[in-house]
Amino acid sequence: MRPSCKGPILTLFMIIVLAGAATACAPWRRPAPQARRSQPNDFQEVWAAFDQAAVMQHLAELTSPAYTGRAVGSEGEAKAAAYIAAQLVSFGLRPWREIGLSGWEQGFSVADSRLEGHNIAGVIEGSSKQWLLLAAHYDHLGIQDGVLYPGADDNAAAVAISLEIARCLAQCSQPPLHNLAFVFLSGEEENLSGSRALAQQLREQGLAGRCRVVNLDMLGGTGGNSLDVWREPSQPSGAGLARQVMQAIKQAGLKTKSVRRRFAPVDSRAFARLGIPSVTLSWAYEARYHPDRHQASDTVEHLRPELLAKAARGVFHVVWVLSHS
Repeated sequence: MRPSCKGPILTLFMIIVLAGAATACAPWRRPAPQARRSQPNDFQEVWAAFDQAAVMQHLAELTSPAYTGRAVGSEGEAKAAAYIAAQLVSFGLRPWREIGLSGWEQGFSVADSRLEGHNIAGVIEGSSKQWLLLAAHYDHLGIQDGVLYPGADDNAAAVAISLEIARCLAQCSQPPLHNLAFVFLSGEEENLSGSRALAQQLREQGLAGRCRVVNLDMLGGTGGNSLDVWREPSQPSGAGLARQVMQAIKQAGLKTKSVRRRFAPVDSRAFARLGIPSVTLSWAYEARYHPDRHQASDTVEHLRPELLAKAARGVFHVVWVLSHS
């Protein structure tokens, strides 16, 4: 009697099926060395295209009285969302179809209110299945008791820097290794409503295990000399991401430190709670360097352009390193 081969074939079939399932659910991982591609653009070349004047222009625009302080659910927020989306269109990004968006906006509701907000997202495609999110909230406090709160440091500065990084990377002759999503969140000032909605949608679409988040908050200020890193506790742990981010900041020639205490929760927390490794970057995160936080005096005039430029260089290098390795 010929020996049966059904047993070995069935075993091999099960191995293939299980390997495929493991790949589909695999968390963020670095590609094998042979999968990495050489890039014709190095960081110095791409950084040379960064336009500080464009950053200041975005800042001046978003903090002008026409945007009424960008409170979630306000006409000013809607106008800011339209402005940001128009920039992404002009840079050549595309909507984030992988999470179910056909356009640039993801609408959400603020709990225990009638407020409706909008996140804005645009994508630069890479060649892997991993996603790096560069996030910054664009909402602020609006007009209260007839007083305008422009929110330059908190958080138009980060939005402006993120927009200019998106423009520069969209011009690269080759795409990044990993997919890049430039995410502009609203509702941060309302219990992280926008980031909670986006994190939940990532989970529902099965992308949470393939994402990492670098959140930007308060990159202006009046002094200091370091780009600081806040790591959100998460499962899987974001410790490795934090170490990689701090190393990239140092390689950019800047000082950095780990932040142990924050003024208040930030959007990275919403992602970390759903198991997405997340960090927040802030310039010199000490209260004395951000005296205008949540004040009507948080204007462009109170920011120091040379510090914005340093923060921008550090953030850009972090994005470059994380998206190309």
